[in-house]
Amino acid sequence: MIDAADRQALIDTRKFAEVGWSLYAARSCVARKPPSCDPCDVCGHDVVGFADAAARTPGARWLEANAGGTTVVFCGSSTPEVARAAKAGMGMAIVRCFTADSALERLTARVLAKSEVFLVTTLD
Repeated sequence: MIDAADRQALIDTRKFAEVGWSLYAARSCVARKPPSCDPCDVCGHDVVGFADAAARTPGARWLEANAGGTTVVFCGSSTPEVARAAKAGMGMAIVRCFTADSALERLTARVLAKSEVFLVTTLD
């Protein structure tokens, strides 16, 4: 049996990419209540939040810092679940830019949060 130190020595970890997060909503949500002049101002809007492990993501931290005056209508336990809720028109959501598709409208050109993606390989 390989102990933890030996196993760690067989693993190579490298930063692969940096991923941006931005604010998105379904077109039906935007039609119901358009964003304010500052699209990062979510005050007064329904938002989709994060629960469980997803609450520690950069997007969740941005939302927590900026969601004053909002109504959190749903909390997803994963970022795909948050994106699906936004696609269903439940409210605005901050999701990874690469996970948003044509069902979601990007509400700001700015990247609001960033996360790192790592590539993990074995050395054998």
